[in-house]
Amino acid sequence: MHSSRKFVLLAVVAAVLVSVCYFASENVSASDAKITLEQARKIALKKVEGTVEDEFSIEDDEGNVTDYIFYIKDKKGKTWEVQIGAEKGDIVSAEEQEEVDEEEVEEEDPPVRS
Repeated sequence: MHSSRKFVLLAVVAAVLVSVCYFASENVSASDAKITLEQARKIALKKVEGTVEDEFSIEDDEGNVTDYIFYIKDKKGKTWEVQIGAEKGDIVSAEEQEEVDEEEVEEEDPPVRS
């Protein structure tokens, strides 16, 4: 797995954990969500023009959709993570993803030896 993919995966896991904790009190099921995935995608693409490279929904412990996350590559080649609230369609966050220096990642994450 490339280091940039590892970084994106770690960012996704962190976003999911934070969102689930933050929105645990929300009670929006997939059928009750006021914003569909398609509507959320349009909102995200208005915030960051480009191409959606990955997308998913975040659910709480009861399976209620709380947010949608989109990874969008803009026209300059930068990747953005855009989080849209499922209930109101608000932009929860829009952050440019930092490029990962592969040498730094290798230093921080040494291989496991038996």
